[in-house]
Amino acid sequence: MESKALTFNPKHTLGIVRRYLHVLALLQNKTDPAEWNSNTLADMISLETDEPLSDKVIRGDISKYIEGDLGFAVATKKGAKNSRLSTEIDEETLLTLLMTYADFVITDSARERALRSFISEKKETCLWLLARIHFATVEKKKIRIDYINTSKERISVVINPYHLVLRENKIYLVGWFEPENCHRQFILSQIHHLEVLDARFSETIPPVKAIYEYSNSAFIWKGDPVRMIIQYKAEQSLRIKAEFSHLNPVYNERGEWNEMTFLVWDYESVCRQLFYYGSDVVIVSPEEVRAWMVEHLRSSLSGYNREK
Repeated sequence: MESKALTFNPKHTLGIVRRYLHVLALLQNKTDPAEWNSNTLADMISLETDEPLSDKVIRGDISKYIEGDLGFAVATKKGAKNSRLSTEIDEETLLTLLMTYADFVITDSARERALRSFISEKKETCLWLLARIHFATVEKKKIRIDYINTSKERISVVINPYHLVLRENKIYLVGWFEPENCHRQFILSQIHHLEVLDARFSETIPPVKAIYEYSNSAFIWKGDPVRMIIQYKAEQSLRIKAEFSHLNPVYNERGEWNEMTFLVWDYESVCRQLFYYGSDVVIVSPEEVRAWMVEHLRSSLSGYNREK
C-alpha cells in the first residue's frame, strides 16, 4: 500500500511540535507591538492547520510543553490581553530550538537536495542507515562498512563512528580510522554494507567543529594547515568576514585595505571563493598559494583570448 504524504494536522505528533514552537517563537520578543494571548495565537496558527484551533489548545501547549517540558515561564496566560516569554534562553538551548524550528519554517534547498539524492540511492535503507550509525555512536561501537571510494573500488573498512554531517550537499559519516591514525569521512550514499561490531572504542568523541577546524569545505586532512594572509578592500569587509568566519581568522583593520590571517587545509577552496572578488582581494602569503592563484587566473584568461 502506498503511504500518504505527511500533512501538518494539529493532532499529529509533528503538527503538535510545529504548533508549540510557533507559540514559543511568537512569544519571544518582549517588544513586539502585537498582542499575543491564547486567542490571537490560536487565530494566527490556525492559518496553516486543517481545522481551526481553540484557545484551550494553545493554553494546553503553553502549560504542557513550553512550561512543563521545556521549563520556560510565560507571563500571563488565561484571560490575559498579552502574554510573553519571561525566561531568558541560553544560547545552546536557543540553537537547538532554532535548528528544530527551522525545519518547519525555513526552506533549506541544499539539505533537501542532499536528502533527495540520498533517498534516490538508498530508498530502502536511508532511515535505517541513519539510525544504525547514530546508535553505534551512542554505544561507542565500531562499525564495518563496504564503501565505494573515489577510484570506484569497493573496499571494506572498520571505523569508530563519530558524527553524521551534511556538508557541500552531501551527507558524510565522519569517524576515526585507526589504521591511518586520523579522521576519515565517507559519503553515506556510497556505503553498500554496514555491520555494527561488538568491539567498542573508548576515546572521547570530538565535536564536529574541532574535526573541521581548518576546513573551508568538506575536506579533512591529517597534515598541518596552511597559514594564509589575504588583504581586501574595506568595502568588502562584511562579505569577507561572513564567508570565512568559520576559520577563526585574525583581523587587522588598516583603513582602505584590511588584512585577515587564518589557518586552512584546503587553500584551493579558498582561492576559488576569492576569485569572485576580482581585484578587491589579494593573497599576501604563502607564496605557493599566490602562485597557484596566479597560474589558474592565467589559465582561465587564456580561454578567453582564443578565437571562438
